[in-house]
Amino acid sequence: MVWLRGSKVLSLLLTVSLCLCVSPSLGTGAVELKYTKTPMFGTESMPLRLTCKAEYDTKQCGRIDAFWCHHTLEECPKLIDPGKYLTVVNEMLMEDHSVRHRHIVTDFIQLTPADQGVYQCNAVCEMGGHTAMGHYINITVEG
Repeated sequence: MVWLRGSKVLSLLLTVSLCLCVSPSLGTGAVELKYTKTPMFGTESMPLRLTCKAEYDTKQCGRIDAFWCHHTLEECPKLIDPGKYLTVVNEMLMEDHSVRHRHIVTDFIQLTPADQGVYQCNAVCEMGGHTAMGHYINITVEG
């Protein structure tokens, strides 16, 4: 399955790194987030894709809400504006039926200078209020 086009974007896909991101209160590995650590560069008015994989244990989490957000000084609002982003979520049930892999793919339809900044993939379990917060990834928008 190929989600990304272009050699520059494909090279980003090949440099994916593991981010074991569980809150200190969990300590159980209920949720892991995986995505690239490589800073991304995009061109104004062109699309750009963010991809994150959440692996979670349904016995510990129930269902999850997993999403990309854009950090500001005080918060990290979800990327949900349908005029600006297209998000596709796929989920796969693994063999033991308690582990699921959820892929969160968010496309910027057309980058603007305001899109430059720090982004993060997050997940929130419906049971127990456990959260996982991934590492920061910086996006630079070139004119």
